[in-house]
Amino acid sequence: MSAPPELPDVVARAFDVSRKAGYVSFCRNETGRLLAALAATREGTMAEFGTGCGVGTAWLRSGVRGDARIITAELNAKLADAAAVIFQDDPQVEVL
Repeated sequence: MSAPPELPDVVARAFDVSRKAGYVSFCRNETGRLLAALAATREGTMAEFGTGCGVGTAWLRSGVRGDARIITAELNAKLADAAAVIFQDDPQVEVL
């Protein structure tokens, strides 16, 4: 059985933000689904480096359990600001 073709809402928002920012370097859907599956097996705090516009982070968030959180860091302030918009109301994700 394969994964459903529809994107989680948070991932669709991240793709939209990424396109608007002109950022085209993001993970493929297959890779994203793997990230979501792996995130579902973890608890505690997860770290991600190289947020970009947040597509990979969104995939992680789509799979993360209720008791886990994600801290993600991006050196480029413009990209970090774009990613922060996606997760501004999400207490489980912190963008640095």
